[in-house]
Amino acid sequence: DSKLKLIASSNYNALVPAVPERKFWGPEKSILIIENNTEFDLTVYLKGPEYKIIKVEKNSTSDEIKINAGTYEAASELSNADILPYYGEVTYEEGQKYREKYPISD
Repeated sequence: DSKLKLIASSNYNALVPAVPERKFWGPEKSILIIENNTEFDLTVYLKGPEYKIIKVEKNSTSDEIKINAGTYEAASELSNADILPYYGEVTYEEGQKYREKYPISD
């Protein structure tokens, strides 16, 4: 929670919400897959219906992460202090699978 506040109060890039990849049957749940295609370790912070900290090593992809569907305050940062973190609000819909890719491209 304090990490989210710290990132929100500093310079950051706007977080671009992921588009649902496909549907699955999962009442009140969403699935999140995070691809880290960078040379740095990635940490993602989610605060909403539940609180999660997800770590993804450089050049790797996370397992499927089941989370409660809903709206989250979200931030992500790479282990390189020269790269601004990402921050914003994201909504994960029930029964949807999302794939978030880093680096984020517009």
